[in-house]
Parts: sequence; C-alpha cells; structure tokens
Amino acid sequence: MALSPDGRWLAYVLKRPRLTAKFHKYDFLGGGDRADVFVVETVGGEPQNLTEGAMDGSGYWAPSWSPDGQRIAMLSTKGGNVHLWGCDIRSRSLSRLCSRPVDARSLSGSSSVWVSEGKLLVPTLAQGTRPLRMSAEVKAAEVAMREWPKAWEGLESTRSALESGAHPPFDERPQGELMLVDAVTGREEGVMPGFFRELRISPDKRHVAFLRQQDVGRPQTGEKIAWPSREREELLGVITADGEAVATLGAIEQPLSGSLRWSPDSAELAVVGTGKLAESSRQVFRYRLADGHVEPVTAASLEPTSIVWTGEQRILVLAKPSQDAGGEAVERADWWLLEAEQQPRNISAALAAVPPQLVAQPGGEVFVGLAAGDIFRLSVADGRCENLTESLDEKISWLVWPTPQQSSEGRTFTQLVLAVDGGTSFAWRSLDLTSGELRAPTWPCARGWLLHFAAEHETAVPVAVDRTGTRVWLSKPAFEEHRIVLETNTWLEKIAEGQLTRVDYRGLDGDELNGWLILPIGYEPGRRYPLISWVYPGAVFSETPPRRMTSITSHHSLNYQLLAAHGYAVLLPSMPLEPEGEASDPYLELIKGVLPAVDEAIKLGIADPERLGLMGHSHGGYGTYGLITQTNRFNAAIALAGAADLTSLYGQFDPRGRYDDYPHEHLLRMSLSESGQLRMGGPPWGDPERYVRNSPLFHADRVQTPLLIIQGDMDYVPLQQGEQFFTALYRQGKRARFARYWGEGHVFQSPANIRDVWERIYAWFDELLEPGA
Repeated sequence: MALSPDGRWLAYVLKRPRLTAKFHKYDFLGGGDRADVFVVETVGGEPQNLTEGAMDGSGYWAPSWSPDGQRIAMLSTKGGNVHLWGCDIRSRSLSRLCSRPVDARSLSGSSSVWVSEGKLLVPTLAQGTRPLRMSAEVKAAEVAMREWPKAWEGLESTRSALESGAHPPFDERPQGELMLVDAVTGREEGVMPGFFRELRISPDKRHVAFLRQQDVGRPQTGEKIAWPSREREELLGVITADGEAVATLGAIEQPLSGSLRWSPDSAELAVVGTGKLAESSRQVFRYRLADGHVEPVTAASLEPTSIVWTGEQRILVLAKPSQDAGGEAVERADWWLLEAEQQPRNISAALAAVPPQLVAQPGGEVFVGLAAGDIFRLSVADGRCENLTESLDEKISWLVWPTPQQSSEGRTFTQLVLAVDGGTSFAWRSLDLTSGELRAPTWPCARGWLLHFAAEHETAVPVAVDRTGTRVWLSKPAFEEHRIVLETNTWLEKIAEGQLTRVDYRGLDGDELNGWLILPIGYEPGRRYPLISWVYPGAVFSETPPRRMTSITSHHSLNYQLLAAHGYAVLLPSMPLEPEGEASDPYLELIKGVLPAVDEAIKLGIADPERLGLMGHSHGGYGTYGLITQTNRFNAAIALAGAADLTSLYGQFDPRGRYDDYPHEHLLRMSLSESGQLRMGGPPWGDPERYVRNSPLFHADRVQTPLLIIQGDMDYVPLQQGEQFFTALYRQGKRARFARYWGEGHVFQSPANIRDVWERIYAWFDELLEPGA
C-alpha cells in the first residue's frame, strides 16, 4: 500500500485468486501478475479498482505516488513483460510510461524513483529481455523449444560454449539503461547504459545516488565463497535529478547493499564499502558533492554494517571492533560517533543490549531504539542513555513504526508505535517522544498489524489476517476512528483448523528445546494418532507458536494444516545446528533434535509409536534423506526438493539457467555449500571426506523406510539429486517412488500439480500409516 503525500488517498494492492492467473510460472512476482491497484479516499468513499487487470489477465502492483499526489506509477505484466505504467488520479486514465521493460529486482518496485512532480528515473532492461523474477522458470524451456528443433533438422549449429579463466568485458554483454521518463508528456530519455539498483534521491531532490553493475562476482582462489554469494560487482554513482552525470566513485569498491545515506543537508553521501583508500576490509566512506572528495572515515579497528547521519552532519555507525584490548574477537556491535580528527566514541556502551535500528528525533542529535524489550534514548552530545519504557510492565517485541526503511531516509519522528507480543495476539502501544506519554491506542480488532502510520496526516492503516478473513481499516484520526475499507477471504471462517500445542523436551545433547504439535482435526484426548514429523535442519522454535505454514491463512502450497485435516498429528521439532559460515557436520546432528521430540509426543499420549511418518522440503528434504539413513524409527517418509549428494550438487548448474550464456556465474550452490546451510567450509576438493560423510547418498544402504521422492525438473536443487537417491534405492530393491513434475520449480505453482502432489502424499501415508485405524 501507499499513502499519497497529501494524505488524501490510500492506494493498495489486492491479489486475485491463484486459479484466476493467466499463467502459473511467474513464481517470483509474488502474485503481482494477478493483482490490481485500488484507491480509496482517506476521508470517506468506496475503494475503486484503477486497473481492472482481470479483463485481460494482467497484473498491477507496487504503487508509488508522485510528489504532488496527482499520479501513481506502478509495475504491470500487461503486454507479456514487466513495464512501468502510470495513472492520472483525476482522470483515472492508464498509460504505459516506458517502452523498455523494467529491471524489477524488487517486488516493491522501489528501483524507480520520482525526481519531480512528473518525472521518474527508471532502471530498465535491454529490449526483448524480461526480469529474472518473471522468466526464472520458463526461459530454459523456451530456449530448449527453440534450439532442439534446429538440432533435429541438422542445418544449424546449436553450440553454446563456456569459458573459465578468461572473461570478456562485462560491458560487451547486452545492457540495460537508466531512463528519465516524463509521466505527463510520455517522453523517454536515456541517461546511461547498465544495470542499476538502490536509487536514492537526496533530501533536496537535486541528486540521485545509485549502484551500477560493472561486472559479475567471481570466485577467488583460496577464498571461501560467502553466503549469500556476491554475484554482482558494483560501483557507486551520482547524477543530477535531470540525469546529468556527476561522479562515478571508483575508489569505493563493493558498496554494501542498503548502506547508502545522504546527509541531511544533501551535501554529502556516506556508504559502507571496501576500496583502494581503505585500511581494512570494510570502511565507511564519505563523499563530498561540492568537490568530489572521497575519504574513509572509520578506524581500521571497526567493522561497520550500518550508517546514520546526525543533524550536525556527523556520522553514527553500527560496528564491531575487530578485537578487544586482549586481542580477542568481539561479537557485539555498538553505535560509534565519527568526528573529524577524533577517535570514534561508543555512545551505546552503557546499554546491556544495542538497538539495531536508530530513529532520529527532531534536530537529529537525539536518537531512540529498541533493545532488550525497552525503548532507549541516546544523546549524541553527552552520551546519556535513558530508558523511556521502564514503567511498562510488558516487554516490547517490535518497533512497528517507523520501519527500518523509513528511519533510514533521514526523517525525524516524534511518535513511535510499539507491539507487545501476547503469544497469540499483540498489544499495541504508542509512545510520544516529546512528552514521554505511553498510551494504549484503540484498535479495531483483537488481532492485527499496522500497515502504515502517517503522524503528519493523523492516518493509520491497521490490518487483520486470521481465520475469519482479511480486513483493512483506515484510522483517521489515527487510532481513534476506524473505517473498514476492505474485507475478503471471509470463507476461511468455515474451514476447520488443527490446534497448536507446545512440546518441551531435551535434545540428545542435553539442550532444552521447544517443538510444536498441530493436532488433527477433531482431536480426542487419550486417542493415539499417526504422527508426521515435518523436519527442517537448523530450525529452532521458541515458546511463541510458529506462524509460517501452520495456519489456514498461509498461502504456501505445503501448508501443514492439510495433514492435520487428513487425520494426522504434525510435529515440528527443533533441529539446532552449528552456526553457518564454519565447517561442521550437519548430517551427524540431524537426529539429536528429532528423535527426542518424537519420544515426547509418544509420552504425551498423542503419537502412535507404530505409525510414525517423516517429511521435509528443501533443506528438510536433505534432512529426510539423512534421517532415514540413520534411523529406522519411521514407517514412511517423503522427501521434497532435497539434496542427497553434496559433491555433485556443488558443481551442477541451476536447471533454470542451464541454457543461459553464463550459467556458471550463478554461485548459489557453491555459496550454499561452502558458507551456507550445508556448512562444508570450502569446495569438495578441499575436504572430500566431509562432503562424503555428510551426503545421505553414501549411506543409502542403511535405508529401511519406504520413501516417496517429489521434485520438479526446474528446481534449483537439481532433479538429479532425487534421481541419484532413487537410483540407489532401486539398485538395492528397496521400496521407493519418484514423482517428477515437469515445468515445476522449488515450490510448485500449478494448481493441478499442487492438487496431484497432495493426493500422492495422502495415498503414501494412508497406505503405510493407516490414519483411520
């Protein structure tokens, strides 16, 4: 949603049902391809559908208001690609604003930026190309359908050659372009070629900073590939709001995503990066617009991650010292004040915990932040710290408003909205930073969230999504009078839902752990039910009920409630692993959190020890493979989209990009293996034994559990992983079934395939676990 700058209009996006989608492979558009943009006046009136995308199957999303509130820019799939469209709010007329496709890296559409009442800067792609979010799981098939017939005819070569060790210049590849678009006249003007993101306009609206790709990220010999991998090498640039080049800051290398900050007076720009001028691996750099001067301003002993400008043009940086006085590594990050020709001063040292987000009060020299359940005020001038919520009995769970993005834009605030987690619902508090008054604002529902709050317009937008439906209110005056503007999905109230109950247990290492059980529909105390353990290595649950995929409001196709509806109890065990980033043996840790949780569910009288099932998706698929090679406790298992052989996984191309010109430059599997979830610590040739002992494939001779494998051929965890484990069981004559779905990726999208998957899941478990017994 987006509130107009004058506070008069609220624009919001409403998705149409999945079954109405024209095409079911735009997985990463987040439903934008079947969405519409609505507007409603904040002072009254009914919502109006501006886009009516259902008429031709188009989608519209990511509304953004012009500074004068007269126009909305938005993204749309109309025409078969993602383009920028605009709507004049007075005439309600829609028009495409840019002939080139938009480089839609963000679902929010924040790549584009309004630079005046009628003009936008828009990162675009080369003509004829589509954003990766739109093409990820269809482009391979499209290339194959184009190229295979050529090979069959034998008249044209279908060669595609890859190179290692020699790299043609990046700018020789097809390029996008940064465009200056006039939403009033329709004029388009090219600013400069390349691929752009993170456009940030200065407070005075005269300049725009951006990141521009100069190359792809490449693995370096002897260096571990970080997780997530850096697949773009970028430079920081600055242009005027009219598109005239000002500077390309080549001295700053590898600018950190999300760290660009303009000073309050628009005269300087700060960013976290590395570079030729830096004394350490990461520094805060300061660029002066007037004379182009660039300098690193953090001490070599600090490792910065985030930046905040003060009202007096000084910099606060969230950073860890590289080591303490004794030479030991320091884990805690503090807020340090950077001043010219002075040592950095730690202004949060007196706090037991440090706020990750600082919110500036008027003047910009006093900040507030949430830490350890309380709101603290930090004064830059004298380093004084004050607890503003000490009188509040409850602990604060979230700083709801302002959001981190809002507080990073250099704005100042006089009011906060806070959430206190009550386990199954939230209590709301507003804090006036001027008077210190803490109030419990009126709320239109017992459970809900805050989509937006504009104190300057006394407007709030509460939302509630629960089993009774989805509702959105306009609250004006904020938190006093509430008017409902949207009510949908009310049919959910008629759908039964399995209840969650916590399972407290001790892991095999002696750790106190929490798991959660979803009880079957119609649960009868004293009756034992077949139990499905849904596993995900690394997941650790708290005393607060998990929300993702455990409620009927979840739109994920693998909603756990579907098993509870079929008569199964569903166990979500904690599965702690060693931290990511260092080499470990996750395979050996799998049973430590799972089997004790199963034992506790049996001890509680809920689970039948003779009817135990196991299931997992993605890393949970790996966990399923790994568990059935270490224990015979389970009577049936299902692995979806899991890795089985870490050695082959490391080098396999992403099938979605196999036909690309540069498929080897996608570092996902290498990064995942070396530093991410798989925790191998390096490539296979560096420690082959670790890869083998952590690969379930090499222990397949121990499997006694009947296994159903489910996978799509466009899964970024390659289908060959399922093929290898199935082949190992087939070679031994062990019970297994392999359900392959052509055209599906990591999470299935086709309604027909989702339905078929669940029919097969039910059939497999029903045969082996007999839920009606």
